[in-house]
Amino acid sequence: MYKRFGVKKGETLDAISMVKRMSRYTTNDPLDFISVCDIAFRQYQHRLSGLSDTPFNRHVRDYYEELKRVFPEISSKRTGEYESPYEYDSRFFYAGRIEEGIAELAQGRRTEREQEQLVRQMSAMLEQLYQKTGVQPTPYFALLVADGDRMGECLKMMDSPEEHRQFSKHLSRFAEKVEEIVQGSPEVPLNRREGQLVYSGGDDVMAFVPVYRCLEVSERIRQAFAETMEDAVSGNGPKPTISIGIAIVHMMEPLGESLRRARQAEMAAKGLRDALAIHFQKRSGSEELKVVLPFRLEPVQAIRQLMEMYAAGEYSTSFAYSLRQLHADYDRRKSQWDLSQEEMGELLHMEVQRLIKKKMQRKAIGQNQADHAPDLSRLSAFFDELKHWKPSNAETVLERLHRIAEQFVLAATLGKAGGSNEQTHSVHPAS
Repeated sequence: MYKRFGVKKGETLDAISMVKRMSRYTTNDPLDFISVCDIAFRQYQHRLSGLSDTPFNRHVRDYYEELKRVFPEISSKRTGEYESPYEYDSRFFYAGRIEEGIAELAQGRRTEREQEQLVRQMSAMLEQLYQKTGVQPTPYFALLVADGDRMGECLKMMDSPEEHRQFSKHLSRFAEKVEEIVQGSPEVPLNRREGQLVYSGGDDVMAFVPVYRCLEVSERIRQAFAETMEDAVSGNGPKPTISIGIAIVHMMEPLGESLRRARQAEMAAKGLRDALAIHFQKRSGSEELKVVLPFRLEPVQAIRQLMEMYAAGEYSTSFAYSLRQLHADYDRRKSQWDLSQEEMGELLHMEVQRLIKKKMQRKAIGQNQADHAPDLSRLSAFFDELKHWKPSNAETVLERLHRIAEQFVLAATLGKAGGSNEQTHSVHPAS
């Protein structure tokens, strides 16, 4: 009985989840909300739409045409000779979501046995596609939450109801800006929307965005809030800021757990105030990445540059983790040395330069020509401040090395998880 409403055998849903699941089948109104599966799939669609008649495109197009032959219930509205990549049903590009897609689209027109056969057949077809292309879409998306800092203090400074009303109007306009930042203009079709706003009320925000957009969205939200506060709060004193937490999570992760991680990231950001915190743990159970960066250090610009350098092969994942290990080694032994902050900075700078030369030496040797040795200047520039460190009450030189190392690890991780499509030699159910 329940399978015709998209509920799998043995699946347990709470009341709210059950209402959400059954709403697809009990109403004729189109849903104005895109799934986390669609959100994660956007980067793959983006890549397909940016290419013309390439072997990659042809393999994907042939796969989808064959799907429709095997399972005609998959329907779409063509905008030309072939479907736009944005018209593909994302579920049929993830082994772990094929069963759900078949159950929903069949809606009782197929027996349970027929559906099981379709799952096996279509899963095999998907496996063949990814073996041909060597690329599969990321199963990760970003859950972003944000909250204003020192909003209570700001409100206490207002003396009249009119001041409160005007402040509320400014916050309402901020909420409208956030909706456009996350989802685009209202004219953007649902299947091309590159983000889903859950809510934006006052200074509180929650949204789902593709991994490759999470940095851009967080920076634009921060800028929009700063502009709003500039207009809303008079005087030259400090104005409220916003802290943003992002959890990069697997689409098969329970949303309650995903939200818990996003809230943890938000609290870490609010610990610094006016900061960005990103938490990411692969579903394989590897060590969780936790990075907290104050916006005054312009972390988005720095991480974007590092992602560009990673994509260009200017540093590797192993180099990023070697930086993290270097910090851990020196942090563990710092009490054994009687060094000033300046001396520690010079020592750390020499250690980093040693790592750079060691990690890049193999590449230069592989090219067999000194003229084509890799350019290390851009990479080395990230560590110049260690050599010329000036003591500060804000953080020690070791703490700064830790922040830099985590930015390198984060940039490499984002590049692999969603900044570009994941490479694969075989595909397995998303689990």
